[in-house]
Amino acid sequence: MALVGTGDVACHGDTLLDSGKLDEASKTLKASSLVPDHVYPEQTSDARLLYYLAEYVARRKIMTTKCQDCFDDLLTSAEDADKDISSFTAFCDSGGLLYPSQELFSFIGALKDLVDDRYHDCFDYVNFCGTLTVKEDFDDFLYLRTHRKGHYRT
Repeated sequence: MALVGTGDVACHGDTLLDSGKLDEASKTLKASSLVPDHVYPEQTSDARLLYYLAEYVARRKIMTTKCQDCFDDLLTSAEDADKDISSFTAFCDSGGLLYPSQELFSFIGALKDLVDDRYHDCFDYVNFCGTLTVKEDFDDFLYLRTHRKGHYRT
């Protein structure tokens, strides 16, 4: 059974996928007249979900730094958080969630936009994940935002 349809194009596409030639497989499929077997909905992420994701980023990165400047610049209190974008986080909060600052939320949003704008299909996304340097970008972001006051990375 072919992964990408029927006929010669499907066999060729499967061969390319099996051999790891993702770019060529993507071009072949885009140039073919294959009709998708079902329609995928295209929808953008809700800002409330993105804010909740930023909480996870905050917890994983900021909580390990033990840096007060990081806490001050990249977190806010539940009371001071934007009520619209933090409503889902507040709904899920049983007392232990962090509330990202507007700056951290904007950074995560910019990162999401970068992925959305640059990687339009599955093959591009697979290639992107293989070369992702988000950790280094985030480390640089933390360094530039919070350690400008004379603190240094170790």
